[in-house]
Amino acid sequence: MRPSRALAILLAFTVAGLVVCAEHVRPAPKTIEVSKGVYLFISQPYGDVGLDGNSIAIVSNDGVLVFDTNGTPASSAMVLAEIRKLTPKPVRYVVYSHWHWDHWYGTETYQQAFPDVRIVSHEKIIEGIWGPASDADYMNVRVLAWQVRRKIEPDASAPRFLIVEAGEGYRLNFD
Repeated sequence: MRPSRALAILLAFTVAGLVVCAEHVRPAPKTIEVSKGVYLFISQPYGDVGLDGNSIAIVSNDGVLVFDTNGTPASSAMVLAEIRKLTPKPVRYVVYSHWHWDHWYGTETYQQAFPDVRIVSHEKIIEGIWGPASDADYMNVRVLAWQVRRKIEPDASAPRFLIVEAGEGYRLNFD
C-alpha cells in the first residue's frame, strides 16, 4: 500500500471516529439553585440505559457537601465542573443516599480532586454497595477478593491478610 493511500485511510478512520464521538458528547447537567447555597444538578440519562443519578451540592462557609455522586465518573466530573463555577471551596463531604450504583459510582472524581474528602454513609448502604450493587461476577470486587484470598490465605474462609473494613472496603493486613 502506498504511503499516501495509507495516510488517506488513516485520516478517514480518524474523522469517522471523531464524528461518532461527537454524537456521544453529554451535555452539562442542569443546575438549579433550590435555596441559598443549595444546588441540584440534573444529569441527562444515558440513552437506552437510562439512569445517571442527580447530585445536590450544599455550599457552606467551610466547603461543599455533595449528596450522591452520579452513575459514572464522567458525569460526576461534569457536576464538579459546575460546582467549581459556583465556588472555589473544596468538597469536604460526599453523602450516599442509598446503595444503587447511580448514586455513588462517580465518587472517585471527588476522591481524586479532594484527597481528604470524607464519605458519609450508613453501614447498610456500604453493605448494599459491596453486595447487591456489584453482583456481576466479572466486575465483582468480592469475587476478585475471594480469588486473591485463595492465593494468599492459608484458609480463604477465615481471612487474616485481606480484611474487610466496615464502611471502608478491603485492606491488606501484614501483622
